[in-house]
Amino acid sequence: MATRRSDRRVRAASAGVVLGILALAVPSLVAAADITVSAIPGAGWIQAPDNTAGRTAVIATSPVAGLGTSSVKLTTTANTDFVGIGRPIVQPLSDVTAGSWMTYVTGDTGNPTAEPAALKFGMNRLGASEFTTLVVERFRNGTVTPGTWQTTTLSGTSVVWQSNQTGAFCVQATPCTLAEFKTQYPNALLIGLQVAVGTGTLATSSYTDGVSLTIDDVTDTWNFELAAAPATPSPPGATAPPGATAPPTDFTAVATEPGRFDARPFIFFSVISLIALLSISMRRSRHSD
Repeated sequence: MATRRSDRRVRAASAGVVLGILALAVPSLVAAADITVSAIPGAGWIQAPDNTAGRTAVIATSPVAGLGTSSVKLTTTANTDFVGIGRPIVQPLSDVTAGSWMTYVTGDTGNPTAEPAALKFGMNRLGASEFTTLVVERFRNGTVTPGTWQTTTLSGTSVVWQSNQTGAFCVQATPCTLAEFKTQYPNALLIGLQVAVGTGTLATSSYTDGVSLTIDDVTDTWNFELAAAPATPSPPGATAPPGATAPPTDFTAVATEPGRFDARPFIFFSVISLIALLSISMRRSRHSD
């Protein structure tokens, strides 16, 4: 059963200017990596800009161990909530050859098919114009089983739909495959990626992890995992009692992420917000003439 999803549309005053700025501000993914993310923001991921006020994605201990012991926890308190994480990706859609993401749902809403986080690609489907969001949902590409981790793969046969209904191609009521979408829009250019629970889902906590994307045969996989707590150092001169093992005298566990602060996602979404505001201003100016 289909669920209602939040359709956010971004209309730029000049899509060519936007894409030019993004190409300079946000370098493309170039090296394959397995990346551990221990905080949001971190490793290029930030809170999704569409998040409902007060809704925040967090990395938390998973109900059941999956890729690790932690994952991204997405909590909604009403069916009007939207919550997720996002990152900029400036690449032709044609270069995306594969991907996957893991989901875990509790089923406590009574409608588990609506609970898994969806993969959402923001893009200009004509390359320099016609913004749309391409949505890939678990329930359209496999069964949803509460209480267990499930992996959904992205391929040419994946069932998808788009938010831009102009032309009535591959919309929510009549989805298509990713391969069909690529054929219809050969020049589609990605702007960003989100993993989110959209509107229409009753109050619940949903979990996601192991987000993977393959672009030009290069795969990046993000494992969302809390950093291990540092060990407590021994006081100077302390000795262990007979038969006991002395605690370490230095920090033996360190976070693998986030390392150096990455400002690129903030540049990306700041540019999008600025262009959107300019577009609104221009439309109001035309109406007043």
